[in-house]
Amino acid sequence: MEYSIDAELISKRFDSALKTRIISGNNKHLIISIPERNGEKITFVQEEEFKISYYHGEFVYAFSLVFHDVIKSEEDGVDVYECIIDEVLIDNNYRKDKREIVHFKGLIMNAKEIVYATILDISSSGLKFETEVAVDKRKIELHYADANNQTMKVRGKIVWTKKISEKKYQYGFKLK
Repeated sequence: MEYSIDAELISKRFDSALKTRIISGNNKHLIISIPERNGEKITFVQEEEFKISYYHGEFVYAFSLVFHDVIKSEEDGVDVYECIIDEVLIDNNYRKDKREIVHFKGLIMNAKEIVYATILDISSSGLKFETEVAVDKRKIELHYADANNQTMKVRGKIVWTKKISEKKYQYGFKLK
């Protein structure tokens, strides 16, 4: 399958998402452009894991990938990354606003607790975040630094919760 889709790459090594393009793929591999940060190409080591996702219409497509090799693109001979697909997630995009995939560290505050969180995506009407402990209250205040290192404070309410594993919880947060 040949196509070109703008996507965002998330790796545990970086504090924010990196822009990339999905060049082609099949049921086992994705070929992606080499992401850059501050004008420098990002390198991965064999078997390094990361995620790529993009929104299309009513759905969000997310891939857990394992870096395999640097190869030459068949189209224009430019170096690209060949990745092995480990897992695919297709989910509904319930927000009507365009989402941006991010990876911001944050603090959730309410009258009872302070919880560390990772913000996974953001739009003008809400965001999705992940924690390692369950968040007790529905109305919360969220503090984080955005991609420009600008300190942000938003208030709103949790509209959905999903337990991912014993130590991972995801939340949908509607901005006030």
